[in-house]
Amino acid sequence: MAAARKFLPGELTQVLMERCPCGHDKNHARVRGECQYDAWGIFGLVFGSWGTPTIVEYVCRDCRKVLERTRDKAVRQKFT
Repeated sequence: MAAARKFLPGELTQVLMERCPCGHDKNHARVRGECQYDAWGIFGLVFGSWGTPTIVEYVCRDCRKVLERTRDKAVRQKFT
């Protein structure tokens, strides 16, 4: 998988592609949200607490392509 670029200041969401090569969009059942945590989030997970992810990536389960990355607080709260 290619390395994702860093978020620009003030940028909340990066739409990398509208549809993956399989033809799935972000709302398709075969696309899931994968969470990335910072050090404090991982620390909380290890000790039984639920942390809020720092970034959520929408990834196709079939081709493993990242469709979108976001650090929007409202979206991250859904994955808590």
